[in-house]
Amino acid sequence: MQNNGPTASTILLEFGYARFGVGVPFTTTNMVPSTRTLTLGPMMTDTAWVTWTPTFAGSHCVMVKLIDPDGDYEDIVSQRNVWVEERPPCGQERVFTFTLYNDSPFTVTIDLGLITFNVPENWEVGTDPEGSVEVGPFDELVVEVRVWIPCPGSLQLMYDARRMYDVQEQARSVPTIDVEGYVDGELIGGIEIQFADVPVSQPTVYLPVVMRDS
Repeated sequence: MQNNGPTASTILLEFGYARFGVGVPFTTTNMVPSTRTLTLGPMMTDTAWVTWTPTFAGSHCVMVKLIDPDGDYEDIVSQRNVWVEERPPCGQERVFTFTLYNDSPFTVTIDLGLITFNVPENWEVGTDPEGSVEVGPFDELVVEVRVWIPCPGSLQLMYDARRMYDVQEQARSVPTIDVEGYVDGELIGGIEIQFADVPVSQPTVYLPVVMRDS
C-alpha cells in the first residue's frame, strides 16, 4: 500500500478467495486474519499480509478489497487467479507451465527472467526455454518451469532442513519461484510458485540390537 497524499490515511483491507468459477462466492475460511487495518502517514508505503492455507488443489481467485472507513472514496477490489498444487515430493522433478501470448501482427522478442526467494541452494530450478526467444505474430509460447527438490540423505541435511523451516516460519516466508516474460521491458505475463514448507520432524536413529546366548 502507498499513500501519495499529504495527510495520514487509514485503510481497511478485506481478504478472501473463491474456487474459480462464475458466481462462486468468496470465503475467508483458513485465511487469517481476513481483515487488516493499515494507517499510512504522508508519502509512506507499507505491506499487509495474511496467511492462507488452501484446503484443495486447483484454480482459485484471491481477492483483496480496499475500503475507506470514512466513506469518502469508493471501494477498490483487486483479484488474482492462482493455481494451487501439492508440493512435489523430494527426489522427483516437477514441471509447471504457463503461456505467453503475442497478440500483435509482428514478431516479438520475449525476455524470460527467473527470480527465486528463500530457495535452498541444492534445489535445481530452471526454465525451458530460457533467456530470450522470438514469438511470431498472433502466436504463443508455452514456458516450462522445472523444479527438483533433493531428499535429505543424512542426519546433517535433516537438521539443516529443520533449521531452515524454523527460520521461514518465523519470517513468514516460503520458498518462492517467480518467472516472468517481458517485451521491451514491459511485463506481459508470468507465474509465481510458492512451496508451503512441510515441517521436518526430528530424525529417528535406530541403534543396532545385539542378542547373545546366556
